[in-house]
Amino acid sequence: PTELFVDVATANYHLKQNAPAIDAGNRILEVTDDLEGTIRPSGVSHDIGCYEVAQSTGSDFLCTSLVIEKGKPRAGTPESLNAVDDDAVVIKAVNLGDGFGTIVVCRFDTGLPAVSTLSIILSSRPKLFPQHQVVELLNPGTGSWETVDSRDLSTVADGSVTVAVSNPSRFRAQTGQVRISIRTGDVAQTNWKHLIDMVKIRAGQ
Repeated sequence: PTELFVDVATANYHLKQNAPAIDAGNRILEVTDDLEGTIRPSGVSHDIGCYEVAQSTGSDFLCTSLVIEKGKPRAGTPESLNAVDDDAVVIKAVNLGDGFGTIVVCRFDTGLPAVSTLSIILSSRPKLFPQHQVVELLNPGTGSWETVDSRDLSTVADGSVTVAVSNPSRFRAQTGQVRISIRTGDVAQTNWKHLIDMVKIRAGQ
């Protein structure tokens, strides 16, 4: 309980920031707010419990352009990444050198003159487990990709994540663009597909 709740001793059962119950519940379309009226889900899925954690402030931006750098496209468009529904981007894994997987790059046109808060909200479903997934952001100043999240995926639930980015201003291009790379795979088995349901960012000045 101490890693989940703000203060059990005073019956404050709001979830702590970064509690493992955040985004770990089932997504129920009929449930649109919590006991206090906070919109849910705030992230990629509902938080477990009766209170939703309002995640980083800012506006949501959808993918403007999708490039499949490694993988064979099977279905979907950038619009398929706008929400968790039956429409997904489907990619067949290819050889990445150390194993088979996929690499996609999403561009977001924020139009913001500055970015002080940034979260990445991602939901994907590899058809083969376990997997490893690395999320990177392009630093326009250096021209290099920087890793902002690296994790193992053991179940379908592991594919729904919200990544809070520290020091996000360095990832905004002068045009306001933000670019994200998602590498999933590096496994020996060749015949599997990657379904990406949603990729969006929440950015604020």
